[in-house]
Amino acid sequence: MKIIRNIARRPWPRIGGWLPVVMLICGVLASCSSEDESTAPLPDGKYPLQLTAEVAQPQTRAGGKDAWTGGEEIRVSLEGVFGNKTYVMDASGNASPKDADNAFYWKNTDEARVSAWTPDIESETDISDQSGGYAAFDVLYASAIGRYDQAINLRFNHRMAKVEVTLAAGDDITEEELDGATVKIYGVWEVKFIDGSVNPKESTYGEIKPYHDGATKKFEAVMAPQNTTGKVLIEIGIGGKTFTYTPDTDAVGKLEAGKRYAYTITVKANGIDVQAMTGGTWNTA
Repeated sequence: MKIIRNIARRPWPRIGGWLPVVMLICGVLASCSSEDESTAPLPDGKYPLQLTAEVAQPQTRAGGKDAWTGGEEIRVSLEGVFGNKTYVMDASGNASPKDADNAFYWKNTDEARVSAWTPDIESETDISDQSGGYAAFDVLYASAIGRYDQAINLRFNHRMAKVEVTLAAGDDITEEELDGATVKIYGVWEVKFIDGSVNPKESTYGEIKPYHDGATKKFEAVMAPQNTTGKVLIEIGIGGKTFTYTPDTDAVGKLEAGKRYAYTITVKANGIDVQAMTGGTWNTA
């Protein structure tokens, strides 16, 4: 005779056993939902890139750049979108596409990096003659991360270093003689500019004719970042004599991007005294 035993119905697992599984599934679903939302495509031509811009270290003299006056062109790139486009600044610091073909539109809701530079130089350039001003070589660059639903503010910085020379009359030198003095600045004079980057050709170290600011009586030039230590940096001609200044340490000879190097030189009948102020930003008076 077979004995039939009662088979107990198995209870459902306790909630503690299911909870990790449920949480894992919810987490995966939430992750997928979040990912889908962050990469959601946007309609073509619907969300234009909005830009505002400022110069972080304005150049207050006539030789270089000051705040926007309107009409300045900047070259812009948008991460994930092929090619660069041209935008035009207005006096309030707002940038608009130069024309319909130069407009960027967001493709999706992802964050992306926007980069910009001005002027748009894409070549090896001779910067040795700055006597008429150096705005053409005063490269500004900016980069920021943003989204389709917000205006992106670009804060431009100078990619070149700036050298200023101020002369003062010393022993046995008259103001008239000082006014007739010549100043030459030496450094790398051939620079390759690519998308706002500055690449000096070290083998081209030589004379750079500076811009002379008549109001301040300063001689000014922009220089590619470089080390002039142990090399002639400044040459002064006065009364048939020539005096030179050669930086003897990296502290005064190494020129860095975005920084201003001011040299006050007292000229005497038999020599010069040099007072160097290095590392100040461009808008230092």
